[in-house]
Amino acid sequence: MVSGALQDDPSGFKEEMFVARGSALNLLGIIATSQGPGAAEAAADDKSSRKRKTSARIAKKKSNCAGGSILAYLAQLQMPPSGADPAGREVSLYYGVMMAYGGCSKYLATQPESTISTFVRSRVLPLFDTFTSPYLMACANWVLGELAGVLKGSVANMVHPALLRTLAAPDTEDTSWQPVRSSAAGALTRLLQESCWPKDWSPLLMTAVAGCSAEDEEEAIRAFGAPAVGRMEMPPTPQPPAVERAFAAVAAFVQVLEDAAEEPDGMEDDSKARPASARSLAGTPGAVPPSHLLAAPVARLLGRAWLASEWGVPQLEGAPPPSCLPECSKFLALLLQATMDPASDFNLGAGAAPLVNCYAGLLAEWPAYEEEEDEAALLALDTILDLSLCATQEHMVLGAPMEGILAFLIGTMQSASSEPASRACFRVHRILEHLTTNASIVPMAAADAAAVSTSCAACGRLQGLECNEEGALPPLAAPLCLAVAAGVSRQPEAVIPALHAGNGVTDWVKALRDVLAAGKLGMVSELRVAACSLARLLQALGGTGSTELRVSVMEAVLTALVQVRKQRQEQDLDVAESDVEEEDEEDDDEGVDSSEEEEEEEEETEEQFLARYAEAAKELEEGLEDHDNGEVDEPDTELSLGGLFSGKNGEPVITDEHAMDPAMASIFLAWLQAHASSSDHTALSAVLQARPVPGLVHISKLSEFVATFTTPQQ
Repeated sequence: MVSGALQDDPSGFKEEMFVARGSALNLLGIIATSQGPGAAEAAADDKSSRKRKTSARIAKKKSNCAGGSILAYLAQLQMPPSGADPAGREVSLYYGVMMAYGGCSKYLATQPESTISTFVRSRVLPLFDTFTSPYLMACANWVLGELAGVLKGSVANMVHPALLRTLAAPDTEDTSWQPVRSSAAGALTRLLQESCWPKDWSPLLMTAVAGCSAEDEEEAIRAFGAPAVGRMEMPPTPQPPAVERAFAAVAAFVQVLEDAAEEPDGMEDDSKARPASARSLAGTPGAVPPSHLLAAPVARLLGRAWLASEWGVPQLEGAPPPSCLPECSKFLALLLQATMDPASDFNLGAGAAPLVNCYAGLLAEWPAYEEEEDEAALLALDTILDLSLCATQEHMVLGAPMEGILAFLIGTMQSASSEPASRACFRVHRILEHLTTNASIVPMAAADAAAVSTSCAACGRLQGLECNEEGALPPLAAPLCLAVAAGVSRQPEAVIPALHAGNGVTDWVKALRDVLAAGKLGMVSELRVAACSLARLLQALGGTGSTELRVSVMEAVLTALVQVRKQRQEQDLDVAESDVEEEDEEDDDEGVDSSEEEEEEEEETEEQFLARYAEAAKELEEGLEDHDNGEVDEPDTELSLGGLFSGKNGEPVITDEHAMDPAMASIFLAWLQAHASSSDHTALSAVLQARPVPGLVHISKLSEFVATFTTPQQ
């Protein structure tokens, strides 16, 4: 049935297309494509004598279609002459002829190209030289739109100019040509959608621009709508909604493949429970992840979205369109992971540089964490750093890519809520490790600038935090303190003077001291970063600095060293106990009904359920009111410690984490022996009376106590 939508219906007869006329056109189309009464006999004859008179039978079968008879009859009706009365019988009769041709368009589309070309040249295009009636011209436009998929060659080059003339047809004194313009726009749209391009795009664009100046808004939109669906010569900005939906669909498919490859924990017979399709996608252990098999088409998709070079045009300045960035982040991570996978045949090679460069530019302007939490960007950042560390590619660590990445992380630390801000803080450690451990290709100025910018950003956010009623800092203080410590411990010569400018050193040391005293740093790597940064600060201070600052640093570094030792002892004990427990489980696990144990653990009363959710709602409400006091993200793995002892100032390069503890204690001990004054000891003694350090009996034994940390722990 002919559509009635203004833009989707090439006829433009939104008001005039009555039900009766539409029904008649539907019936005519069915009759045209159906076979006559002799079809059954022809088919039977075809089976009984398959090898005889093949061409004759084909001709007979075609002659049985009613469409040929309809076209033959319509061909007898003459086209109205030039100057015919628009309200006369000739024009009205040929209007019906054109309607019938439109109804038979499906049958016409099955005819040879030469037949279609002859029909268009002799029965449709001559009308565009006479402009007899607006309704007749609108119907001619509609017929051309219905045949858009089969117009080829020279006839297609003739159709475009004809439709452009009707698209710009003006109204007469007493007649509106709006149906003509509407149907012309619809027909042009159909032609472009069917990839029937004009030989020269200039007339179409000029007509569209002229039509956009129309006073009627619908007319302007209609005029510009046709070229808008044409072939795009460069990446669109922003991406059309259809492209965004396509990106979401591809991302969902990639996620399905990744889920299919994952083995759920605790399901020994999982292969039987999963669908056959999922089992086939998952493959065998050690095989290429199924999602990596999509790397090549995803790379082309991402290139078309971001790189103008993929469209054959020069790359424009600035970042590409920011559409679908969460999906694109996943795609980029997939490509880089596939590149690093030795079992995969895919390798971006030099193609990684422009993609990472574009992505970094997008990150610098992406306010995603101001709206919602999205880990896709951080996953992509982790993968970029993984590839850079394993390949030491200069473009991954220098210039615009790193500037964009740092801008994103700094903006997140400064203004995002607690959880995403903490995630950004943890990525700072990896980036600074990356810069300081690649000294052969990374200029010192670049490493200094990154350390200063991230440390100052974290310190600025830290200084804006407010303590609660009990005087405790919010959870965000811990990752912020560690982000500052990451810069101080690796680039102290550049970071410490920058922090001094805004009284940041004193505020950071006090906050880190309180965080350590409250036991907020639960991982050994966190404690090591804190201790190393404090030791570096003591080296930089030497005999300078206020007594209050020096005492705060001494207290904090003592607490950090003690907690590192305690954590290592607990880890060793846990390892020993786990070995014993595994042996006991092998002997005692038989006969235990695990399902009953799970039911006991999961059992919860209605009152407990309501109380728990009321508390969660309260915490959520409080978190919305003050984004500084929300929960923070806990790192899944230990922090990066590379670059803490990189061989500066004649120090040895230390990569063994266990060897770092004696080195930090040695720095502290050397400072105590060279620069600690009697007033420092007196002030520290008063502090330790209120907050004693386990193992330190008296302040007079301070050097001996610190010396116990300078020997490697067995």
